[in-house]
Amino acid sequence: MLTREIIDTWSLIDRPDSGGQVIADYFASQISRPELQPRVDRVDGDAHSTDVVRWAIPGRAGKSSGGDAPTLAVVGRLGGTGVRPNKEGTVSDSDGAVIAIATALKLARAVEYGEPTSGDVEIITQICPSAPIRDYPVRGQMDSPVPVDDLLQRFESPSSADALISVDTTRSHYLLNHTGIAVTPTLINGVIMRVSEDLMNLLAQVTSEPPVALPITMQDITPISSGQFRINSIMQPGNYFDGPMIGLASISRHPIKGTTTGASRPENLEAGARFCVEAARRFGRNELNFVDHQQYEAFTSQYGNFGFLVGRDH
Repeated sequence: MLTREIIDTWSLIDRPDSGGQVIADYFASQISRPELQPRVDRVDGDAHSTDVVRWAIPGRAGKSSGGDAPTLAVVGRLGGTGVRPNKEGTVSDSDGAVIAIATALKLARAVEYGEPTSGDVEIITQICPSAPIRDYPVRGQMDSPVPVDDLLQRFESPSSADALISVDTTRSHYLLNHTGIAVTPTLINGVIMRVSEDLMNLLAQVTSEPPVALPITMQDITPISSGQFRINSIMQPGNYFDGPMIGLASISRHPIKGTTTGASRPENLEAGARFCVEAARRFGRNELNFVDHQQYEAFTSQYGNFGFLVGRDH
């Protein structure tokens, strides 16, 4: 259960002066080991800025200590945690950040309690309480405070990770009329593979409900610069990440814009963070497969390289 971590995180996010330093100060007050503290980088855009917050949580047999256990990355994808001064409060778009920070807090506490994961875990998100709003393609949509490609390339596609979970609010549509969390099919180097049974089983165990998959299309995996329609940016880390990745979506039965305040559901946040923690534990023990590599190799042998779909040739 991560209820405490969600409440702690929400209290740090739901304030106009929130930012990377607020998160770092709280971790310093709660976690004693220096290697568990986050790194904060300010990224400036033309008119706005955001704080990228990153953790490298060491595993007992992780690569950081000379081991060979695989590394999982968890990316909290979003435009911003608020749209001040246009609206007061924290917006629906913030779910990815809340889930990522709560995951980092739980795993850091577990290390201090003497129960780290087997593999290393990298966690990345951004904090912007005053993100911009855009009116295309729909009026009143969230916008990114800085160029998305800059965040993806520099921070959100870590080359040291063996698999990646991109967590994003995915509520502004009628595509999946369900309340809770859902996983996408696995994306690897431009190929959309089948939904991982291991991940669906984990989702069912975390939610105690039948697992739900979010459908994605070829358009969803193309780079932002392509101009193609996409459900949101949940799959965009795959533009730069070479390994298998999935999206973990926070969803609702009816459309809710990312700029809506008062829409974040505690059950979604807690279940999403618990999913990420359990995924990190099982992946580090080699008990969680994101993709069947034999099926992937057979597919690419038969149909060729699809890296061009995500903006690269490899």
